[in-house]
Amino acid sequence: MCATHAQALEWCPAGGAEIAYIHTSGHASPADLRASAAAICPRVTVPVHGEKWDEESHGFGTIRRLADAEPMVIP
Repeated sequence: MCATHAQALEWCPAGGAEIAYIHTSGHASPADLRASAAAICPRVTVPVHGEKWDEESHGFGTIRRLADAEPMVIP
């Protein structure tokens, strides 16, 4: 049986969890993505989607772009 939204809203605080309503729209900015990549220090960045990776690629290190449905093996 699945819990209803109301049940979940009652259950979370009862267990000590704080409920916060957070909203965001759109995608992360190139500056935010660069900051995230700098913090993580990945060996390679694989964009999932986006149209401006060629224009905004500086600051990411190695970028590996995959074609639609192209698999990538992670050793």
